[in-house]
Amino acid sequence: MRRKLRKLRRSLDDAAVMQATSGIASILAQLPLWQHAHRVASYSSCNGEISTELINIMAQQEGKQLFLPVVGSDNDLSFAVYQPEDAQQINRFGITEPGASAERCSVDQLELILLPLVAWDRSGARLGMGGGFYDRCLEGVPEPVRIGLAHSLQEVDHVPSEPWDIKMHYILTEQELVCCQPPA
Repeated sequence: MRRKLRKLRRSLDDAAVMQATSGIASILAQLPLWQHAHRVASYSSCNGEISTELINIMAQQEGKQLFLPVVGSDNDLSFAVYQPEDAQQINRFGITEPGASAERCSVDQLELILLPLVAWDRSGARLGMGGGFYDRCLEGVPEPVRIGLAHSLQEVDHVPSEPWDIKMHYILTEQELVCCQPPA
């Protein structure tokens, strides 16, 4: 399933990705969850993922503190302040992340986290890239609100999941916001 959906996602041309990104950014901007959040985590998109460039710019224009994930040498995931003018580094997966000196934020201090995904279902199950980085990072942490960003074509009937897989509260596509399991 992962291979098939990654291939499908990568087959989208730049115009389709930008159209989806624009739709998602428009919907996100209208959400009270977004409007009231001050500490937001996003990600650096790659491989046909929903581009976060517009969303990251929007966050900074609205005065939100923006954090991006950083993969540690022991495969842990932390979140570091993102400022476009600060030095960035490329991690071992080829993904841009804040530099080593960027201020860190513990995941439980974030209010909203936007996550990439390969596949999703309406129960909030998310299939990622297979490393389990977000699952380990979010284990036992009720906050922040988790929103998976996806193309609508990434929806499947059922994402196989394990007990340790963290579910999304919401999935946001270019067409709709799907409420999977609202936060407590």
